[in-house]
Amino acid sequence: MPNRSTGPAAAMAGASARPRDLRALLKEQAVLMAELDRRRRTNILAGYRPYAKQREFHDAGAAVRERLFMAGNQLGKTLAGAAEAAMHLTGRYRTGGGAGGSTDRSYCWRARNPTS
Repeated sequence: MPNRSTGPAAAMAGASARPRDLRALLKEQAVLMAELDRRRRTNILAGYRPYAKQREFHDAGAAVRERLFMAGNQLGKTLAGAAEAAMHLTGRYRTGGGAGGSTDRSYCWRARNPTS
């Protein structure tokens, strides 16, 4: 059982130990916050939440091999395509299915610039 002596000497001993403990805790917190920030910046796929049309595009991968995502400007085509590629490369598929799920098929990715 720990010694629970009271008095000025015990109070001084506890007070001198607290700043070092506090510094260690603050340093550990700073390290953990930096790691959390790094993970948020580098694991973008974990935060990917597809819109309804993007979800349809991903879900269609379970049934068909080739798909086309046609939409207007600034509607998430590139993001959906990049997420799809990242899912296949990492094996981290979104919950609830999508991107065809885990597969043993080989993939050939093609991108084309319409001006070339």
